[in-house]
Amino acid sequence: MTRLVSTVKGIGGLENDGETIVFLDVDPTDLGMALRGGLGALAKAAVRDRMPTTQVQLLAPVPRPSKIWAVGYAYADHRTEVDDNGVAQEPVVFLKAPSSVIGTGERIRFPKAAPDEVDYEGELAVVIGRRATDVSEAEAYAFVAGFTIVNDVSARDVQKGRIPGRAADVTAAKSFDTFTPMGPALVTLDEFTDPDDLRQRTWSTASRARTRAPPSSSTLFQRWSPTRPGRRPLNPAT
Repeated sequence: MTRLVSTVKGIGGLENDGETIVFLDVDPTDLGMALRGGLGALAKAAVRDRMPTTQVQLLAPVPRPSKIWAVGYAYADHRTEVDDNGVAQEPVVFLKAPSSVIGTGERIRFPKAAPDEVDYEGELAVVIGRRATDVSEAEAYAFVAGFTIVNDVSARDVQKGRIPGRAADVTAAKSFDTFTPMGPALVTLDEFTDPDDLRQRTWSTASRARTRAPPSSSTLFQRWSPTRPGRRPLNPAT
């Protein structure tokens, strides 16, 4: 297994540098549902069709995760960037609404209640492959289906309490509809030489700005919450 996608025509894998989708003969219509049966079932599935990627609408790899855990200020470099050099004993954890998830290429809608300070952050998302509770660090990767990328969109004025009469609210700021673009693919662990040392780049086509997230090896916290297949812990900078 390598790069898996959810589409309006079912589940498939990407081939030919992402130019072709190989559709799998499975009953679930998206990866979130399929993960309940494990990646092994997908690996054994027969191919039922092939189509150019340009002819198929891609959905988010996990269109409706049961929940999305996010860990704020997870990177040492980001703590320095925001002038917070204290060593926290516990991570800053919050939830994003699953209803905020959209597929790659879909439009982000600025909310009427808070249109002025909408911000973007490219993030690594860890997709859980089977139910996990009280898992040790040594066992953690046995429960991971793979990785995908998301845009952790935020309304900063809601997050920081800059709207008159409204308290600061991280979850609300990051949970407006369309505020979690995801994908295009879920990449399984066998694609990575060292899954603990990943790097990513985020481009803004509007401003031509580019940002780089620190390597995943620099995260300050290595914890897993109780979770089920298809749930996605993120490492947002907040």
